[in-house]
Amino acid sequence: MKYHFFQNYSGYNANDNTSLTYYTSPFIRFARTAGNIPGNFGKIALYFDYAKSPLSGEFTFYDASDKETDELKLVKNGWEEIELVKITNTFRYYFLKNQEFRKSLDYVNKFKQSVEKLNVDELIENIKVVDNTYDLTFLDNIKNTINNFNNNFTTKLKNYGNR
Repeated sequence: MKYHFFQNYSGYNANDNTSLTYYTSPFIRFARTAGNIPGNFGKIALYFDYAKSPLSGEFTFYDASDKETDELKLVKNGWEEIELVKITNTFRYYFLKNQEFRKSLDYVNKFKQSVEKLNVDELIENIKVVDNTYDLTFLDNIKNTINNFNNNFTTKLKNYGNR
């Protein structure tokens, strides 16, 4: 059996069976067999809720007519158990990596938004007020902190392989 795996599920239309059109999920992927599996079971989709654990969470199978199905029906209709195990394990791994990516992307975007919210003009105005009445090294400490952050960020970005 050969599979077309992890293509977008929503709106996919293939020559055999009916098209999969289940649109409500942010994470649905499908597998399509090139074998002779009858009816709506030649294509299946897997849905996984992001709130669940990739390794221990449950996912749902759908047949080509967008009806929820299960492993027993898939095997009864021509899918081999070992192929379903390979698909589900690959799907779990893909989901795990995708979940890791999303968490990292969320962190980077939040960090960027925090930096964008910094108001340099307001900072300078407040430094002027505090610097005139506070410790003489206050402004130097602020400059050092900002310079250290910039240098650290620039160095680590170069070490990463600035693209």
